[in-house]
Amino acid sequence: MATERERPRPSDTALVHAAEELAEAFRVAATRSAEIDDRIAAVKAMLAAGESVAGLVRRGERPTLLEATNETLEALLTAGTRLRRLTAQALYADGLTMDQIASTLGVTRQRVSKLLSADPEPPGPLWRRHQRG
Repeated sequence: MATERERPRPSDTALVHAAEELAEAFRVAATRSAEIDDRIAAVKAMLAAGESVAGLVRRGERPTLLEATNETLEALLTAGTRLRRLTAQALYADGLTMDQIASTLGVTRQRVSKLLSADPEPPGPLWRRHQRG
């Protein structure tokens, strides 16, 4: 039976790809920020004109502020988690201890243990899994 140390090290290509995915998620978040600012200004104007919150919801304009927030957070969390997991796996394969990895990544040793045993492609953030459930 293979020990955890014998797990294959993620490729440099996989690490770079994960970092690029995270950078793209941040670029999209920055773009969405302007859209959200515009939406907030519109909501503020409608509320000042006497529109109710229920009336705003009935308008059905998509994405709503909360949908835009959830989509942005999901993209950032998914990409960040993937990069963190691959980084932890690479550091462990390179000989760092779980305590050293925890210190480097700013997480607990228990979190490092989970990162090292995580599925290659997790289904997404926990909050999103509950929402779909």
